[in-house]
Amino acid sequence: MTTNTYFIIDFDSTFVKVEALDALAEIALKRHPQKAVRLEQIKAITDLGMRGEMSFDVALRKRLQLFSAGKKDIQQLISALKKNITASVVRNREFFRTYKDYIYVISGGFKEYIAPLFVPYGVPANHILANEFVFDVKGVITGFNRRNLLAQANGKVKQMKALKLKGTIYVIGDGYTDWQIREAGEADKFFVFVENVRRENVAGKADHVVPNFDEFLYINRLPRAYSYPKNRIKALVSGELPQKESELLVKEGYRVETGKGKKSVVSIGEYAVGIVGDGKANTDEYTKRGVVVFRGTVVSRLIRFMNTGETSGSINFPKVKLPALKGAHRIIHIHRNVPGVLAHLNDILARRNVNILGQYLATNESVGIVLIDVDKKYDRGMIESIKKMPETIKTRILY
Repeated sequence: MTTNTYFIIDFDSTFVKVEALDALAEIALKRHPQKAVRLEQIKAITDLGMRGEMSFDVALRKRLQLFSAGKKDIQQLISALKKNITASVVRNREFFRTYKDYIYVISGGFKEYIAPLFVPYGVPANHILANEFVFDVKGVITGFNRRNLLAQANGKVKQMKALKLKGTIYVIGDGYTDWQIREAGEADKFFVFVENVRRENVAGKADHVVPNFDEFLYINRLPRAYSYPKNRIKALVSGELPQKESELLVKEGYRVETGKGKKSVVSIGEYAVGIVGDGKANTDEYTKRGVVVFRGTVVSRLIRFMNTGETSGSINFPKVKLPALKGAHRIIHIHRNVPGVLAHLNDILARRNVNILGQYLATNESVGIVLIDVDKKYDRGMIESIKKMPETIKTRILY
């Protein structure tokens, strides 16, 4: 991707899991006798604004009228927000640091609590564009700067026009005001972000619906924590699988679908993993397809395998156990157990100048499994070359 590509990122329900102004209201109204009623009113107004059913400037004014907060409340909010940064944002911090000069945070929220959250992510202060509170001498919020473009109707569109960015522009956000940037022709694509909240009327207008930041980075071939987003990996559950086990798969980010059958079998995408409920099934066919089978409903073992390549507990694969590795990629290669496979693999890596950080091979009478840790900067054609090896059954990058 060229360096004249700009990323316009929303804050509320995108960079963080919550609507920050609503969270500030909850802090400020902690001891108010009408706390529950007012919080419900504030949430309703927020939803109207995010769906585009109320002008943002009106929604902002109405919410601030329902509570009184000060600088101490804002500090408490900042501490809470630091614990509520969206999970896929946290694991992709490298992207923000790498592209910090091409990232703009444009939010209808307030700079006083937004800016502190971006310090660890390296985004320059002058790239954080948001509203500003007005305080009295005691530090109590009395209103907001109405001259700020983002405090006005169509504020994000006006702010984009004022930036006069030249290049390709992508907008990532969850709300109607984010889509308005695209509608006004001030962005090339709008990616509606639905990891925290999904608004159907906004999702229907987007160029792409992204369930997390991993998907956005994958689509645009940008640096990311996961080589392949987990939301793209399907878990097919055939038969009975306890609800808690299924919930573990969903929490991990996999798409779970239920099939028919008497045994609990989970097949995960191209890189399939089977869980056999009674442990009596003939595993030969699974092994030929590169499917690692675990006895019983042990989803935690399956997840460990998908995350690290560990095969402990498998009934048809040799035992492999390695710790997760940060700052590198791990390749997993399943192959027919014949002579010369490791030499062939290493020849491919050497010819493509791949720096190997670690390597482990285990075999049984029919298959072998190799885990290879490599630098994140590697020749992308390496995986395709490995897949074309005649001995290969399956191969992929775990992370």
